[in-house]
Amino acid sequence: GWTQKNNPKTVPFGMRIRLKKKKLAKKRFEIKENILLVTTIVPRYSYWLQSFPVAGQWLDYIKQHYIFVDSLSRDLKPKVLARIYHKADYGWDQIARWNDYSKELKIDGGKIEIEKLIRKTKIHVSSYNATTYLETFQLNIPTVIFWDPGYWELRSEAKPYFEKLSEVRIFHSTPESAAKHINEVWGDIESWWYSEKLQSVLKNFCQQYCNSVHEYSNKLANVIKELKMEESKNSV
Repeated sequence: GWTQKNNPKTVPFGMRIRLKKKKLAKKRFEIKENILLVTTIVPRYSYWLQSFPVAGQWLDYIKQHYIFVDSLSRDLKPKVLARIYHKADYGWDQIARWNDYSKELKIDGGKIEIEKLIRKTKIHVSSYNATTYLETFQLNIPTVIFWDPGYWELRSEAKPYFEKLSEVRIFHSTPESAAKHINEVWGDIESWWYSEKLQSVLKNFCQQYCNSVHEYSNKLANVIKELKMEESKNSV
């Protein structure tokens, strides 16, 4: 959660991490070899408007992934594991589209728990503005994100934070840039990811947008209690 200007009723709370940190403990880093590419999907016929691709624009979105894979070096392409959105397909036939692009590419249809995939992942790549990369950020897992800013528009308050992510090469506005960066750091991802500057930027971003809540129920109860006290003061 985060604050909003001119809206004191918005209370920053934090997020509950779904991924199990104990399962993702940083160990045997040297045997991790996958590039986990996590994708999303939208309905073929849109019935609401938000800051992401709608309806047929999803075809442009998925093509960005093909460009990303094509832009990787020859030795890295076989390491890509594309995880498709598995709770709905909306008639897009995602697996067939990926197979039409490349029958050699590894695809996960969502049957395997994502914690198991991440344990074998050297770097996580997210192509949409949603929860998954926020969780890997909070767990300090090497992550690259890319999307077209024309589709995934940011609030003005958020732009400075993403500019900082761009400076440390976490955020990219094109698939080519994201792939080029991975090509460059693959041999020593730790030096890039655990650098002092990147970790500082990551910490500031997490404090603003994905601050983890450990005692979820207790904190929620305290927030409600404080709001009631404030309401009582204002009503006197």
